[in-house]
Amino acid sequence: KTHPELTSLNINILLLQNIYQSTFIEEANNSEFLEQNNNEINNLLV
Repeated sequence: KTHPELTSLNINILLLQNIYQSTFIEEANNSEFLEQNNNEINNLLV
């Protein structure tokens, strides 16, 4: 990665989104949202 600090920041933001979504949002697509975010995190870790 050219900017590992930005990758870390992106991952932290996605994780915070997951926490917020899981805690405060009651929606039918909640698991789809979390799965999409987890996929993005995995892509950033490669």
